[in-house]
Amino acid sequence: LSPGVRCFQSAEEAVAAIHGSTLSALRERAILIAGDPASVPLCAGPSTFALRDAGQPSAIRAVRGKDRVRVEVEAGPGGILTLSDTYFPGWQVDVNGVERPLLRTYVALRGVAIEPGRQTVEFVFAPTTFHRLLTLSAVTLAGLGLLTGALWIGRWAGRGASA
Repeated sequence: LSPGVRCFQSAEEAVAAIHGSTLSALRERAILIAGDPASVPLCAGPSTFALRDAGQPSAIRAVRGKDRVRVEVEAGPGGILTLSDTYFPGWQVDVNGVERPLLRTYVALRGVAIEPGRQTVEFVFAPTTFHRLLTLSAVTLAGLGLLTGALWIGRWAGRGASA
C-alpha cells in the first residue's frame, strides 16, 4: 500500500525510475504512467505527491482464486493498493462493492486507489472479449439451427407435395 504517487510520461521513464529507486522509495510512491486513462485523475497535478500521511495498514488479508483476488485492508491510511500480479486489461476491480478504475502500477502490476479505513477490494478477471465471442458463438449457433430447421422443413414439405 503506497500512500503517494509518482507519475511519468512514458513506460521507459518509469522503468528507469524503478531501477534507480530504493525499495522504501518505491513503497512510498506508486509509479503510474500519466497517459493511462485510469491514471489521468491521479496524475493531473504535480508529478510526485502524497495521497495521505505515510503509515502502514494494521492488516492486509488476501484470498486468491482462479479468476479473482479478494483483499481486505483494515485501518489503512489509504493510497494505492498494488498487487504483485501482472496488469492485463481484462481485470476489473471493486472497492466495497463499487467498481473502480484498474490502475497499471509500476509499469506492469495491478492496482487501485483506496480510501482510509476498512476496505474490501476484489479484483475479478472478466475480459469483455470473451463475452463478446461467447455471444457471437451463441448467435451463430442459433442461426445455423434455424437454417437447418428451415431446410429440413422445406425438404419434408417438398416430399409431401410430390407424393
